[in-house]
Amino acid sequence: MAKVIEVIFTETRKGQFQIGQQKFVKTGYARNYLLPQKLAMLVTKENVQQLATLKKKASKKLEEIKAKAEEIKAVINGQKLEFKVKTHDEGRLYGSISAQDIAESLNRHYETSLDKYDVALPVAIKETGEYSIEVKIHNDVDISVLVSVLDEEEKEKKKAAAKAKEAEAKKEEEATESDSNEADEANSEA
Repeated sequence: MAKVIEVIFTETRKGQFQIGQQKFVKTGYARNYLLPQKLAMLVTKENVQQLATLKKKASKKLEEIKAKAEEIKAVINGQKLEFKVKTHDEGRLYGSISAQDIAESLNRHYETSLDKYDVALPVAIKETGEYSIEVKIHNDVDISVLVSVLDEEEKEKKKAAAKAKEAEAKKEEEATESDSNEADEANSEA
């Protein structure tokens, strides 16, 4: 029994295979997954002849993906995502921010349908700072997103400082108003 067999893929899976691609795969993988799911077919004379129609199907699907990528680019290109996370004293994160986290955040904020394979993040983000991340839906469409990783406490401190400044400004306004009211009363008495 052959340990590998040659198949022609009928679907595209990101990072795994493309429509019309011929490849040797393990027999069990082909018989138990690819063939029953209709993701591939065995290489035979008849199936090789169907390869031309598969290639046309593939080019049509690539055009659809490119159009979708252009639409998504119009929405998210250059946008900024903020992640507020707990950190150590040195700015290192407890945990990390992965491609999956970025894709979910983009989907939630901009109503897209991206998955972790679309986000080109070589290693998970483990430190605070700003990062420029590429989103690759199609090879011809370049999309860039700015990811800002902030410390939760730092963000709270900034909010508290802003509230304190607002309160101080209100007190000063009230003080100047009361001073002007007292001056007005003194002038009216005289």
